[in-house]
This record gives sequence, structure tokens and C-alpha cells, in this order.
Amino acid sequence: MRNARMMLVAAMLVAWTLSASAKDAPKTAEELLSRFEVAFKAKDAKAIGELICWDGVSDQMRSMQMDGFKPMFQYTVDTIKLAPLPAGFKSTFEHSGVRYRTSVEVVGMIDVQYTAKGNATQMPYGKKDGAFYITSTVEEKGSAEK
Repeated sequence: MRNARMMLVAAMLVAWTLSASAKDAPKTAEELLSRFEVAFKAKDAKAIGELICWDGVSDQMRSMQMDGFKPMFQYTVDTIKLAPLPAGFKSTFEHSGVRYRTSVEVVGMIDVQYTAKGNATQMPYGKKDGAFYITSTVEEKGSAEK
């Protein structure tokens, strides 16, 4: 009985945490951009991580994505802006029997231009459940074999 109560409390805490984070998620692309810019200029990977939709993302993929921010912080930023999707952008692809897809429906890119010419990065962002997020990658093993 005690274990059942503890499980119920844990489930309620998880549900509350998920709903609280969804409630605090940016409601517009411009708000997402503003929060991202503040976090990026502060070199705060944790704050950027809070802007990413992690639904369905493996721990390994999450770790790889979070580790990818650290090298980007070493460059001086010139501009950060919203940009349209590039022509031919694909939100899914398959490789070696694994299907990779974005964690949200992508609607545009966050474009980071650095002061050093030729240095830039773009991150897809999208909308889910009325909020805007930077997307991550979801791996669906075995999907390509069907």
C-alpha cells in the first residue's frame, strides 16, 4: 500500500512538472527567440535546454544535443534571428534501419550569425500544443524496415 501511494505521488509530481513546463513554454516564435537569445548570450546551456521539446528523445540524443551547445559559446555572436525553412528542408530521414524525425512540427529556423565571417548555425524550431520549442531528434528504431 505504501509503495502504491509513493508511485501515485511520483506520477503526480511528473504530471505537474510536465504541465508546469508546458505552461511556461514560449507562446510565440518571437518569445522563443528572445528567451533563446538571452540564454545563448549568457552561455547558459541549461536555459537553452529548457526551450527544447524533449518528447520521445533518448537520453543519448539529449546528451549529444546539449554537449553541442558548448562549442558554439566560444564564438562572438553578431545576430540571432528567426528565419524561414530552407528550400527542401526535411523533418525526417532514415539511415541503417532507423527513422529520425523532429520532436515538433518544424515551422522555421533560429539563425545564429557569428562575427567571424562564414561562421553560423541554424536550429529548427516549431510548435506543439500551442507553444514554441527548439526541436530535437527522435529515433524510431526499426521503422525503416517496414
